[in-house]
Amino acid sequence: MSNEPLKVVLPKSHKRNLQIKSRLAAPAPVQDLVNHGGQVLRKVEVTTVFLGTQWNQAPFAKMRDYFNAFFDAYLASDLLGKLSIYGVQNGSRVGTLTTNDVLAGTTLDNTLQAIVTRLTSPGGGIVADANSLLVLYPPQGVIIDGTAINVGKTCVDHCGYHEHVGAVAYAVVPYLECAGCLGDTGLSTRDAMTSVASHELCESMTDPMLDGWFTATGEEIGDLCAWNDTSVGTYTVQKEWINGSGCS
Repeated sequence: MSNEPLKVVLPKSHKRNLQIKSRLAAPAPVQDLVNHGGQVLRKVEVTTVFLGTQWNQAPFAKMRDYFNAFFDAYLASDLLGKLSIYGVQNGSRVGTLTTNDVLAGTTLDNTLQAIVTRLTSPGGGIVADANSLLVLYPPQGVIIDGTAINVGKTCVDHCGYHEHVGAVAYAVVPYLECAGCLGDTGLSTRDAMTSVASHELCESMTDPMLDGWFTATGEEIGDLCAWNDTSVGTYTVQKEWINGSGCS
């Protein structure tokens, strides 16, 4: 396994997930996350970015509102507060945008990076700082190809991921309908997407520039607990790895 940060939510049956579960079940102690000295998002400021006008239409507009409400609840939750051990604290959602971008059926990650750059440039609508995180939601039916940044394709290789463009962190939450990305218990699309969003939010907070908190074998805070879900209010979220405590 690579010692580079994993930065993706792997489909539930991916062999690396199985390897991680085997390590967690072994009697030998599991290595905790290690601070590699990089930046964290100390008090994250989330802007949700819904890509394309489909998100203005039913039933997607209602889902958009649901995801925004999810972030408001999760960012203020006691569960997220447990991440203080990594030098971060509860944050807030500071905005939301629905763009006019038209994405191809298979869209390259560099297209998303160009959108992030456009939106955070002067006049682009988002003033980014050291705590900013853009969470991108492609529309239904779009596959994101991140092969160039080693995350592969939606449903085949990932169910979501995080990266950065220069100093701006972003996370991608695809529209999930494939079995491999609906979790061990057959989550709904909506619940799978909040689970994935919680995973990538926490990894973006603790390892936004890919030089922060991760294990010697490259797992970030969400990877050791992948598809191990709990709830915050009515929202499905994933448990995260807390050094010294395990999945919590």
